[in-house]
Amino acid sequence: MAVTGSTTADGRTGQCLCGAVTFTVSGTPRFVAHCHCQSCRRQTGSIPASFAGFAEQQVTYTPAADSHAGVLQEYESSPGIFRAFCRTCGSALHYRPAADREIHLYLGAFNEPEHYRANKHVFYEEHIAGYEMQDNLPRYATRGGLPQSWGSQATTNVLFLCTANSARSIMAEAILNHLSIKGIRAYSAGSQPAGRINPGALAALEEQGLQSDQFSSKSWDHFTRAGAPPMSWVITLCDNAAAEACPVFPGRCQREHWGLPDPAGGAVSFADTYAELTRRIQDFMQRL
Repeated sequence: MAVTGSTTADGRTGQCLCGAVTFTVSGTPRFVAHCHCQSCRRQTGSIPASFAGFAEQQVTYTPAADSHAGVLQEYESSPGIFRAFCRTCGSALHYRPAADREIHLYLGAFNEPEHYRANKHVFYEEHIAGYEMQDNLPRYATRGGLPQSWGSQATTNVLFLCTANSARSIMAEAILNHLSIKGIRAYSAGSQPAGRINPGALAALEEQGLQSDQFSSKSWDHFTRAGAPPMSWVITLCDNAAAEACPVFPGRCQREHWGLPDPAGGAVSFADTYAELTRRIQDFMQRL
């Protein structure tokens, strides 16, 4: 979940500096991110600019922002990208990618921005050297795919494998990275990726308060390419993946097989799978 803890009314509200424009949001944001693009930097004067992305229907402005007229002024900074300011005090309020039907509200405009926790960095290829944020979040370039980098240099990379990369391996990646153990980074992949993540796995992660919007079902070939992070450990989670001939991964990796039943097939619940993965990962950490 992108919103942490219980959210008070002030956690749902915000305003410009002079108070001429206020807003209220409903539900949880689609994502929360630190943006390093030049446009956000110039709009807000911040390095980087942080925002929460909501669907348009989740955001209500007062006065009403119908056609974005009145005290709320928008500027089209690039085709289809609209950036909002208060006409009175000039406060930056949001940027709006029209094609996505989203409004990305800057965290600094919220009355209680601490209710929102970033789960990634975006447009990281435009970041300013010397203004690093010391966190363990993935850094993405303009085009998605694998993170360009992480918040700190990992010394131990762990790759979780299963056939479809849609449930067990995704959950294992999320659990290990959620522990935020310095120097340890988890990834996941599949020998025959499904291309989508099982909704049951996402629901189980969200129920435990883990961020679930930064994962993708992908082939293990992603980790054999030039520039792929060198693996210290490769852990197979299903018997099919363990029986297949694994490709050669960069690094001098050690291998381990855990062999867990597949919750996607109904053999076990996603909640039980989460609990068992947590137990095994904690045991694994003690052995490193």
